[in-house]
This record gives sequence, C-alpha cells and structure tokens, in this order.
Amino acid sequence: MNKFYKRLRTSAIAVPFLIGVCGLTMGAAIGVSWKKSEVIPVVIVKPSIGGFEPAEGNSIGNIWPKPQVKPVLLVKPSIGSFVPREGISIGNTWRKEDVLPVMLVEPSPGGFIPLRLIATGYESIGDTSQIAPSIPSVIESKIDGDFEGWEGETIVKLMNGQIWQQSEYYYHYHYAFMPDVLIYKSGARWKMKVEGVDRAVGVQQLR
Repeated sequence: MNKFYKRLRTSAIAVPFLIGVCGLTMGAAIGVSWKKSEVIPVVIVKPSIGGFEPAEGNSIGNIWPKPQVKPVLLVKPSIGSFVPREGISIGNTWRKEDVLPVMLVEPSPGGFIPLRLIATGYESIGDTSQIAPSIPSVIESKIDGDFEGWEGETIVKLMNGQIWQQSEYYYHYHYAFMPDVLIYKSGARWKMKVEGVDRAVGVQQLR
C-alpha cells in the first residue's frame, strides 16, 4: 500500500504506525477475523490540483483538503525503540507505547481476515495443513548485483531468487550496488520501492 506511501518527521497530527503482516499459516492458526464495524477503512492519497485525491481509483468527488489528510509514518523496531523505516532516524524515535500496530485485511464471507488469506481458497480457519503456499503481502530483499534505475521494462533479480519486471512506465537513473528493496501489494498490483529511489514502481513477478 504505497506509498501504499509517508515521510520523515511527523507533525502533531501524525500517527507513527507499524504494519503487522502475518504469514498465511499464522493467520489461519490463530483464527484472526474482524467484523465490519471493527475495521478502519483508509485510503492512500496523493497531491492534486486543489487538494488530495486517491492514489488509485476514481477521483471524481473524492478530493480532500490538506487539513483533513492525516500523515502517517512506517516504522520498524530498533534497539529499545522504533525508528522510521526509511530516512533519518536521529531525533525520530518512538516508544512501543506510542506506536499503533495495524493489520491489513480483506473481506471474506465471515468478516475481515488478514490480507492474502482468501487467495488460498480457504476462508475457514483451523486446519493449517490445508493452507497453500502463497506470496506474502510484503517482500523484503536486496537486488542481486548492480541497479541502474528504471528504464520502462527493467528486470530486477533479487537475492531471494525472485525475478521481477517493471510493469508501469517510469524512467529514473539511479546507480546502486545491491540496494534494499521492498515489494508490496497495492490494490491488484505489486509495487517495488528501491532504496535511494523516492518512487515505488509497478512490477510483475516473472519467477
């Protein structure tokens, strides 16, 4: 969920949060589900003329002024605190009590369950032996070798053995050797965020 998207310092209204992504087996074993009334719907927005509009989907009638937009920040555990997932950590730390952990969910016949669980075809929970392997909702790895930016159809080989190809046009030159990458689901598509490149780019998995 880019961009999903969420930058360095937060203001007084910003909420630092940690996205918890559980494996399919874990979600099934624990039996995690929520009622609709317990789910907080959110939308990722981007700057537009006259306000902020959804990063994906229909923007007609869906515009918010800046005061109504709540900036949030992805954080990660560090020694004794939580720090920004990207960017400057000096002076930007939070205690565990200050962090809001959240879970990405999707609808199912019985309520809302951890994201990607439905893709296995087993909404029922309990017998984890029936859960089929699936790609996790968030993938973290490194590029295997040199990265020279995005050229339109760039193919990226990761250290975990996966191979991904750029699926949306974007040109940006940036050289890095074995940079970290974060791949996550954004709607029905996958996005790849390469360390040192501000924009997350649409990708598709080749292997």
